[in-house]
Amino acid sequence: MVEEVDRQLDEEYEVTYEVTGEKVDSIDFNAGGGDAADPKFETVDNPTLPWKKTVRLRGIEAPVVRPVTVDADGSGDLSCKILHKGRTLAEESDAGTVSVTGCVAVSPIVG
Repeated sequence: MVEEVDRQLDEEYEVTYEVTGEKVDSIDFNAGGGDAADPKFETVDNPTLPWKKTVRLRGIEAPVVRPVTVDADGSGDLSCKILHKGRTLAEESDAGTVSVTGCVAVSPIVG
């Protein structure tokens, strides 16, 4: 049992974040290099859409991507997706004047 927990804490895995929409002002995402208690987030300002980024995470560290748009006319549409080995772990979409759509998934190596 202890060996399995140790393996899960040290095992690395890759996820791909995807963000699509009409306009996104910024994207915050877990970039890896941190841990479950203190993840290392990076921010991309005014990204070109569609946006895609593959990162390497470790152990029970949760994949997270949060696109944000502020659209004065209320038509801002955006969506995010987290993929692991071609499988969708999380997918969300939102629309409105202020859209904060976040995708959060459980580490795929847990369970």
